[in-house]
Parts: sequence; C-alpha cells; structure tokens
Amino acid sequence: MNLKIKLTLMLLLIFNVSLFAQDGYKISGTVSDEGKMPIPGANVIVAKTTNGVVTDFDGNFQLEVKRGDVLQFSYLGYVKQSITITNQKTLNIIMVENESQLDEVVVVGYGSRKKSDITGAVSSIKAEEINAFPVADAAQALQGRAAGVVVQSNNGGEPGAPIAIKIRGNTSIGASSSPLIVVDGFVGATMPQASDIESIEVLKDASATAIYGSRGSNGVVMVTTKKGRNGKLTVEMNSTYATQNTANRIDLLNADDFATYQNRIITNGGGSTPYVQGTANTDWQDLIYRGGSTANHQLSFSGGSDKINFYASGNYFKQDGIIINSDFEKATFLTNVDAQVTDKLKLGLNLFGSRAIKNGVATQSNGSVSGGGDDVITLAMRMAPDKPIREADGSFSTNDKIGDEVDNPYAVATERIDNTKTDNFRANFYANYDIIEGLAFKTTFGLSNENRTRGIFLPSTLIKSGSGGGRATIENYRNSNILSENYLTYKREIGKGDLTLLAGYSYQKNVTERFSAGASGFLSDSFFFTI
Repeated sequence: MNLKIKLTLMLLLIFNVSLFAQDGYKISGTVSDEGKMPIPGANVIVAKTTNGVVTDFDGNFQLEVKRGDVLQFSYLGYVKQSITITNQKTLNIIMVENESQLDEVVVVGYGSRKKSDITGAVSSIKAEEINAFPVADAAQALQGRAAGVVVQSNNGGEPGAPIAIKIRGNTSIGASSSPLIVVDGFVGATMPQASDIESIEVLKDASATAIYGSRGSNGVVMVTTKKGRNGKLTVEMNSTYATQNTANRIDLLNADDFATYQNRIITNGGGSTPYVQGTANTDWQDLIYRGGSTANHQLSFSGGSDKINFYASGNYFKQDGIIINSDFEKATFLTNVDAQVTDKLKLGLNLFGSRAIKNGVATQSNGSVSGGGDDVITLAMRMAPDKPIREADGSFSTNDKIGDEVDNPYAVATERIDNTKTDNFRANFYANYDIIEGLAFKTTFGLSNENRTRGIFLPSTLIKSGSGGGRATIENYRNSNILSENYLTYKREIGKGDLTLLAGYSYQKNVTERFSAGASGFLSDSFFFTI
C-alpha cells in the first residue's frame, strides 16, 4: 500500500473519531430551588427517550447527551423545565415552585384549605376526570383516580347495583366499612350524578377526618356540586352512548360431547344403561347474554349577577344490561342558588331529587344445589346442552336427566320478576353572616328522604317458586335524615402564617323504617305487578 493511500485512510479514521466525539458526550450539573438549596431526587430525562437519571443528595447529576437533545427537568411541586443541548458541558438549573398546584383549594371538613397547607392524606378529583366516561353512579368515577381507594360493584356489574367504596380496606367484620359521604355539607347524603359534580375530595387519615368523629373512621368523601357564575345565561347539553359486551365466555361442551362425557361417567361407575341424548344442542350462554348499552343525557342552565347565582340541571340515565331482562333507568334534578342579600349576609339553597327504576336478574350464586335455585350465570354452566328451552308440552325444561334438577337459565331470566323503585329527595339551606372582619357565623338546615320499594314474583312455571301457585315478596325501606349545623369561624393572618379557629354545634337525627311481606299459592300467574 503506497504512502498516499495510507495517509488518506489515516485522515478518514481521524475524521470519524472526531465526528463520534462530537456526537455524544457526558454533561453534568446541579438542580436547586430558588433559595439555592439542592433538590435531591429530581428527574433529568432526555425527551422522547428512556435515557435519564435522578439527582443525588446534593442535587448533582451526570448524563450522556448529544447535540440537539432536549433535557427535561421535573420534580413534584415545581414547574417542569426543558433545555436544548448545544455545546454545554455543565448546567445549573433553578427550579421554580408550581404555585398553581400549591394554591389549589380543596374542601376539607367544614371549610377549605390550600393543598400546600394540608399535612393529611387527601385525594382530589376534578370535574373533567369525573366525566371522562359515562357512569350510573358518581362513585364509579373514583375508580383508578384516587390512590388507596377501592371501588367495586356489589353485584357483579348488574345495572343499578350499589357501588362499594373502601378507603382503608375492610375495617370491620360486622359493621360497615364504607366511608362517610358528604355532599355540599350534608352529612350522609346520596351521591348526585357525575355530570353535576365540580370536585370530589377523599379524606383518608385521622387528621383529615377528625372533625366528623367516629363517623369518619372509614374515611370521608367530600362532594361539591356545580355552582352558577356571574355572566350571561349558559346552556349546556351533554349526551353519551356506550355499548357493552362480555369479554370472555367459558368454553362449554356441546350436546354430542356432553353425551359422550355422561356415558363415560356411567361406564366408570359400573353402569350399563347408556345416556339418552336429547334432540337439542343449546348454548345457554348465547341465550342469556346480549349486547348491553349505556346512555346518559344531561341539560343544565347556569348564570347569575353580582347579587345572585344559579345552577340547575336535569339528567336521564339508561342502562340495558348484558343479561336479558336486566335494565336500570334514573332521572335526577339538581338546583343550586346563592344570593348575596347584603354586604354581610349570604343565603343559599340546594335541592336534589331522583327516581330510579331497576329490573333485576339473579346474577349472584346463593350456593343452592336443589330446589331449582341459583343464578342465571351459574345455571348456564350447569344446564345440560342437549335440553331445549321448552319441552314438547310448552313447559320450560329443567335439568332433570342428570340428577341436578334446576330451572333452565332462560326461564329464570325471563319469568322471574324483580322490580325496585327508589325515590330520593334532599333540601339544604344555609345562611352566612360576616359579624366583623375575620369572624363569620354560618347556619345550615337540611333534610333528606329516601324511599325504596322492591317487589319479587316467582311464577308457578319455575321450580324455585315452591309447591305451585307462585310466590311473591315485597319490601319497603324508608330513611329520613334531619341536619342542623351552627358554627363560628375566625380567620386571621399572622406574619407568614394563617390562624383559623372554628367552634360550633351540630345536630343530626336519622330515622329508618323497614317493612316486608310475602304470599304464595296464587290462583294464576297473571296477577304479577310492577311497582
């Protein structure tokens, strides 16, 4: 190789090494706050990559970068910063406090606090998160949005099934583990529709819930509904529609495979009489499942002036369950009025009402193995696939051939009547008077009433109805709640701190009434009724 070629190769090698050196290099720096105090644990990440580090105890970092990279610096409570890499070898980053987060006001007990002033465990969920998807109950909107809060349906997702909230897990064996619900200051209220809620605060620990005493031992869910604002009349219409389907179904035997299986049982048991296969090939899961849907429609009006503000809304929710003959519908209204009567006196009124009607289907197993019992989902797996829906004489088929005589799931889903009607009403009035600067007196008076009636009818076409004539039960539940609260609040700034003193008196009376009755042996199944 001649000298000219050797020199050319050497120059190319030196040029490539120079390019490599310019392409990637290590940068170092420090991250500190506005007071020059180092911030340990701050995130330093190259944008759009997984390349990143966290600062050490002294706020220092080192990271491999190249020209054109964008470094992102972030830390909880501080404004995120981005720096484009040119030829810097070191960076000294000053993080600025995110005042919008620290100054965010959350509702706590009988007042409100800045997040920066709270030492207790509080989760806050705003309206845009609550209304991210259509829900029948606002409690469902908490699911996955508040750390440490478990939300689940009490009845496998059946339309209209109650929602269970657990903030600290199951805290009692016999008593309730549900948190205290407070809506616009009314203790023990019913959740309004999600579209009418401005924010939800979940108070988790003792310091946050102490003001409610033992009632707050399982945590407190504070709900604030929407209010009117100064300005022109605003009309808002929200409408959503969603479909639902079963995600997975159990792969069950068809009629031929089932007959083969039964013959093996007979042979292994020493029997000689073969199983007589039926003429049908029924997929019981296909019969009880369907495509479900959820529809939610809301119309609201809001507005006001310097003296009076109002918010009013009406909501209609309808859900058709994925099991035939199951559905739930609910109509609600909410009204909030706030009036500044004088410079010192402010009055307010909150009204809420709802009516809900649920047609239910037995979806939870009661462990019954006889008497025609069990839920439709379990029955769909117990019922022989070679049985038809109805026998030749028109009666519903049963699982009689294999010694497991139960009603077929289609009959239970379509013949059993389970109707529940629930009415709710709540009214809450308050007056706030500024006595002197910093000292205010507030009095509230509220009442609520819940009336729920459930009727169940099992016709004579079902084994579970008993010895002929059908069976019916009716249950009634009524709850009345009266609340009166009167308290003084004194607020004053002392240097860089705030002083808040609260003293008051609260009275609440709760009355519950229950009634139930039953009958059987009717002359005809034609006398069933809906509430």
